[in-house]
Amino acid sequence: MNLGKVQPRGQVTIPQEVRQACGIEPGTILVFAVPRRGQLTARVLPRHASMGEVVARFGATGSLDPSAWDTVGADMTRDVLEEPERREGPPVG
Repeated sequence: MNLGKVQPRGQVTIPQEVRQACGIEPGTILVFAVPRRGQLTARVLPRHASMGEVVARFGATGSLDPSAWDTVGADMTRDVLEEPERREGPPVG
């Protein structure tokens, strides 16, 4: 079992074993949900490329609306929250 303690500012250190198993690195975004009182779940939000990386990779030309990426991020968050539970092996801890 892995434990974390909530600090005064609401920060929690995620145990190293959990970070490694989930691919969590500095800058990784987690999506939190409360399925029922007293229960917390967290999902790793897949990293998405910046608009600049997309332009460089696909050679897009013309101007791009920067707010378009906000919509993409919201869609990805929704997809992660709606994704059915998947496990690739035993639970960590």
